[in-house]
Amino acid sequence: MACAFTFTSASWRGSRTEGCRELASRCSSPQASVWRDAPGVAWRRPVVRRASSWPRLPGRRVLHCRTAASASGGDGGDRQGQLESGTLKHPQVLLTSVAYVVLSIVNRVVYRMSLVPMHRYTFFLSLFVTFMYVAAYGTTLAARRRAGIVGEGQLRWALSHLGVFAVIGSLEATTFVLGMYAAATLPGALLSVLSQSVLVFIAMASYFLLGRRYSMRQVSGLLLVVLGVVISIFPQTASQLAHETGGLRIWGMSAVFSLSYAFAATASVLKERVFKRSGIELDLFIVNTFSSLMQLAVTIVALPLSTALALHMARSSNLHEYLGGALSAFIGKTGIYMPWLAILYVAFNLGFNITGLRLLKIASALDATVVSMVAVPLTTLAFCLPLPILARSRFSPAVVLGLVVLLSGIWMYNRPAKRAE
Repeated sequence: MACAFTFTSASWRGSRTEGCRELASRCSSPQASVWRDAPGVAWRRPVVRRASSWPRLPGRRVLHCRTAASASGGDGGDRQGQLESGTLKHPQVLLTSVAYVVLSIVNRVVYRMSLVPMHRYTFFLSLFVTFMYVAAYGTTLAARRRAGIVGEGQLRWALSHLGVFAVIGSLEATTFVLGMYAAATLPGALLSVLSQSVLVFIAMASYFLLGRRYSMRQVSGLLLVVLGVVISIFPQTASQLAHETGGLRIWGMSAVFSLSYAFAATASVLKERVFKRSGIELDLFIVNTFSSLMQLAVTIVALPLSTALALHMARSSNLHEYLGGALSAFIGKTGIYMPWLAILYVAFNLGFNITGLRLLKIASALDATVVSMVAVPLTTLAFCLPLPILARSRFSPAVVLGLVVLLSGIWMYNRPAKRAE
């Protein structure tokens, strides 16, 4: 149950946290009629409503005080209210952003390296990573539940909204399979540029799912991001068209890889909606565990279609031959770097996902994406280094120009002090 107080603009003083603490005692009983004499409160008929899964955002300032009947996670909602402005000046957001950038660079490099020995068996690798997600997140959630960090109310909320997590899991499963399928045939430096298309997709998903609105300057910034991506991929595609017959394939795989981020963007915005509009303070590992469980379930349900695609990619005639070849590549019979590369990828990817979800929770999905853009030139530079089993990428003038245009678009988008939501 939640009680709502409507404050007039003239009487709005102090923080949301102070307001909740001041009126917490008045919020303990739905029948309390003495609220009308609360100082600074514009009286209206007391509203008693259930904590809805997706409460509508009110037009006026509404202060929600959680009662004992609401399954919350303590005063975490107050902290979230102070941080969800997304400003990078807050120390917690700043430190999380730095960690997110570093893990983004390492994650992308190890990801591309692990695809070299497993380029024909990306579906097997995606299954392995998904199982590791479920095991790691589930174990952590169980430990936090025993320690009392995760409450019974949070688990009940998650179990009663499995449909939401099923949608998130389906989107993430699609992203994983399509992304690995396309990334196995694309240059590493190109991946870091193409992945920035997620900014456009997240902006679109936020517009439709969260009701955010953007200024003309922000829209222009997003268009510059798209232009920067096109400029960056054009030289490599033109070179392939001039010397080989695989130029069209690079264009096609680039489109598939970019499209995979549309599903990832929608999943991220849905997670933000879960955190911000669920009416309950959810633990990070609640969302991670249930999303991964649903991702695994969707992957298993789609096995017939996925297996057919995997056999085609590996040029295997049957599933037994495919599994034999995948296991041989995974344990290192065809290369000296496996399975350590896969294990490293899982470790860094877990840290990357947890840090990203934390940033999404205390800021927003779009803010987290803008932060990740800082890693673009650094990741491209990393692929120019002499890394094991990877061919060195070169910085052509067009790639530099594309990165400059891309980062200019990010700056233009992020420049406004206040974004309309």
